[in-house]
Amino acid sequence: MLLNSVHASVTPGDSTAAKSFTSKVLLNTLLTSNPAEIQRLTGKKLNFIERISLKLFQKKLLKQAAAENGEPTEKQKKQGKLSMMFGIPSLVFLFIPYLNILAIPGAIAALVLGLKSIKGNSNTQGMIGVITGSATLFLVVIAIILVAAFFASWN
Repeated sequence: MLLNSVHASVTPGDSTAAKSFTSKVLLNTLLTSNPAEIQRLTGKKLNFIERISLKLFQKKLLKQAAAENGEPTEKQKKQGKLSMMFGIPSLVFLFIPYLNILAIPGAIAALVLGLKSIKGNSNTQGMIGVITGSATLFLVVIAIILVAAFFASWN
């Protein structure tokens, strides 16, 4: 009688929760184990191709887990940094004579790279690049409208 009550209090009520927990433990074990530990657990010696496959599989699973958590991948981090590096100077170049021609391509590059980097996550550097690139393009459009209005009223 005592054994049954203890068993009931330890066993989770939902079997899907237990399966989920078990799969998370197995996945964590697989992700953190090196080939020697896998060989010890399975009792089978891994050949060279299997060891390489295990490492590639671990990298793929880590990248997928990071994407599911909303964290940017390494590629997205690089794109965000590049976006910021194009966006901020393009905004500055807009106000410097003779360099302002570089503002438009820099702003477009910042916008494209920033949008790629924030896809599926909240990459701060990518957001800064998108904001500065958009602001630069907006100011360019406003300047074009003002120049066109000035020349139209000049007659």
